[in-house]
Parts: sequence; structure tokens; C-alpha cells
Amino acid sequence: MRRSKAEVDRYISSVHSSSPSLKEPYKGFLFAKLYFQAKEYELAKRHVSEYLKVQEWDLKAHTFLGQLYEKEGEVDKAVGCYKRSLDLNPAQKDLVLKVAEFLCSKDPTDSRAEFWVEKASKLLPCNPAVFNLKMDRLRIVSKISTYSTRWRDYISTLAWECLGIPLSELVNVAREREVWGPLLELLPPPPDPG
Repeated sequence: MRRSKAEVDRYISSVHSSSPSLKEPYKGFLFAKLYFQAKEYELAKRHVSEYLKVQEWDLKAHTFLGQLYEKEGEVDKAVGCYKRSLDLNPAQKDLVLKVAEFLCSKDPTDSRAEFWVEKASKLLPCNPAVFNLKMDRLRIVSKISTYSTRWRDYISTLAWECLGIPLSELVNVAREREVWGPLLELLPPPPDPG
């Protein structure tokens, strides 16, 4: 249910009047979520930031603040919040993937994108979304560098169709060991010819 700013303001006012002894920062995360629903992102950021001053170990609040920054296109601040959340709990595989996708969508040439894609690849092996990110990164590297598009397409076709060519031959044909090696490791084994 979407709320208006006026409704959220009234609710917060009623909470303050009903329990004046309760300090606002402890309710800040709740208030921030309400303002987020009302699309009042600045107020949501203010409340969650106040909350994080007293509850700095709340990884969900850091992730939420990252989402607010992401909504406003503040890439560096969003990534900083996501990183802090991951520092608190590194097992958040979905968040690692989200950061990788976010950075690749904003500026695929950003060196941080490569780091996060690799991190996602290690946490989520054989994940189709990670593989697509790696392929997108490869296309960008190919456009920036002098790699031949024909060779890249040929090798990716072979790899996708799993023609039974040994991985070492694919790597040698591509002559791009550092690029193709990790991608080829994601492929399933070739079908048994017998």
C-alpha cells in the first residue's frame, strides 16, 4: 500500500505523542521505510542515517540506505552502503550479485564492476546471471581492445554448443587465456559420444 507524505507525517507524529520516552533514532528505520513508500527519498535517507548512528551493525539498514542512494543515481554512495552490509555479513550472495549488476548497468568500464562480477562468480558458480555479466564484460573488453569480434563469436558459439572440443584447444584458439579461461570453466562437460 502506497502512502502519502502527509499520512506518514501523521503516523510519525502519533508515534511520538504516544511514546515520548522512545527516542526517534530507534524507530528511524521503520520511518525510513514509510517515507520510501511515499517516494520521499531524502526524508527516508535522513531517518535511516539517524537510525544507523545508534544501530551501526544493522546490515539491512545499510542495504536499505544503499537502495535509496541507488534510486537517486548516487553510485559511489550506494556501493559503499552495500559494501558495509557485506562487511557485516559476507554470505549475502544475492547482494553481491546485485552490486555486480548495478555497477555493470551504470558504467561497464568501471574497474569495480569487474571486481564484483568476479566476486559473484566465486560465490555463485554456474549462475546464468553471473555468466551473462561475464559475457557483457567480455564484449566491452573486446570493443576496447583489439580482439577480433569474429574470433570471439566463433569461440563463444563453440563453447555454447559444447561440441566436445577440449577446453585447452578452445583456450589456445582464442589466444585469450586470461579472458576465456574462467568463462570456459563455467561450461558443463561435453556430452559422452558413446
